[in-house]
Amino acid sequence: MKRLLQIGLDTLLLSIIPIIIWNIVGIVFEKNLATVFALTYPVQFVFSTLHCLFASGANITAEKRRDKNIVYTNMLVGLLIGIGVLAVFLFYSKQYIIFFNSDYSVLKNFTIYSMINIFYSYVLRLVLEKLYYEKENKLSNIISISFNVASLVLFAILSIVTRNQLITIYGVTITLGIALTIIFIANIRKFRFTLKLKENIEHSSSGIISCVGLFVTYFIGLHNEFSFGPQYILVSNFISLTTDTQWDMADAINVTTKIDASKNEFNMKQSLKNAYQYVFLLLVSSLVMAMGLYFLYEPDIIILLITFGVQIIHLLLYAIYTIRLGYIQTKPNEIKTNFERNVLIGEALRTLCAFMHNPYCTYIGQLVSGAYQYTYTKIVSLKVKEIQ
Repeated sequence: MKRLLQIGLDTLLLSIIPIIIWNIVGIVFEKNLATVFALTYPVQFVFSTLHCLFASGANITAEKRRDKNIVYTNMLVGLLIGIGVLAVFLFYSKQYIIFFNSDYSVLKNFTIYSMINIFYSYVLRLVLEKLYYEKENKLSNIISISFNVASLVLFAILSIVTRNQLITIYGVTITLGIALTIIFIANIRKFRFTLKLKENIEHSSSGIISCVGLFVTYFIGLHNEFSFGPQYILVSNFISLTTDTQWDMADAINVTTKIDASKNEFNMKQSLKNAYQYVFLLLVSSLVMAMGLYFLYEPDIIILLITFGVQIIHLLLYAIYTIRLGYIQTKPNEIKTNFERNVLIGEALRTLCAFMHNPYCTYIGQLVSGAYQYTYTKIVSLKVKEIQ
C-alpha cells in the first residue's frame, strides 16, 4: 500500500496541478477558457501510448534482460518521438479546435499551452518510471513535487500579476522546459544503443491498445457530445476536472502489479486488498472535489449524476481487472491466452460506442469495455491460481 501511495503521489501531482491551473485560468482570465481541459483531453492518450512503449514496456524488458542500456535508449528515443508528435499537434491546432466546434481565436493560446503541458508530463513520466524500477520512490517524489509545485506557483504568480495570456504561457513553458531538460539529463547515463522495440510492445501491448482506443474514443466521442449543446460540454469538463486525477492515479495499481510480477513478488490477495483501499481513497477525493467545484461550474445535476455514477462503477471494476491484466501480460509464457486479441476486443467495443450519436456515448463505452475486461480476466483467472 505504501508503494501504491508513493507512485500515486507522483501521478497525483502530474494530474492535479493542471486541474488547479485550469481553475485559475477560468477565474483570472475567462471561465470558458477552462473548457480547454476537456478539449485537449484526447491528446494525453497519444502521449500515454508513447509512455507505455518507451517507459513501461522498456523497463519491464530491461528488468527481464538485466540490461540498463534498454531503459536509457528508450528514454532518449521516446523523447525525440514525443517532440515530433507535439510538433504535429501544434501545427494542426487550429483544425483541432474547429473540429470540436470551438472558437479558435478565443482558445488557441491555452490550447497550445495545454498540449505543451501534456508533453512535459510525458517526459517527466519517462524519468519517474525509471526511478520506480530502481526502487527510488522517494527521489521520484522529490522530483515530482518540486517540478509540479514550481509549475503551479509560477503559473499563479504570472497570471495574477500580469493578467496577460501570452506572458503567462511563455513564462511558464520556457522556465519549465529548462527545468525538465536538467531533470532528464541528470537521469541519463552513458549507454550503448539497445532499443528492443518488439519486446517493449509485447510487455505493454494492453496499455498501447487501451491508449490508442481511448484517443479515438474521446476524439470522436467528445466531438459527438459537444454537438448536443453547452450543458453537455460543461458536464464533460466538470467530470474531467473531478475524476481525471483519480483515473491517472489508478494506473499505480497496474504499475505495481507489473513490478511485482516481473520480480516474482506478486501476491493476488494482498494486491487486491491494497487496490480496494487505494480506490476507496480515490473515490472519496473525487467526491470532495465534485462538491467543492459544483457551485463554481453549476453543471446540470441529472447529467452529472449519470456520468459520475459511471465513473464510480468503472473504477470499482478496474481495481480488479487491471491487476489481472498486468499479471497476465507480464507472464505471457506461463499463461496460454490470446491476451492482445481480448484487450483489443474490449477497446474496440468502447471505441464503437463513441460513434453513437448520443450525449452519453463515451460513458456507455466505459461500462461496456469495463464489463468485458472484467469478464475476460475472470475467465482466465479460473485457470491461473496466482490471480484467482
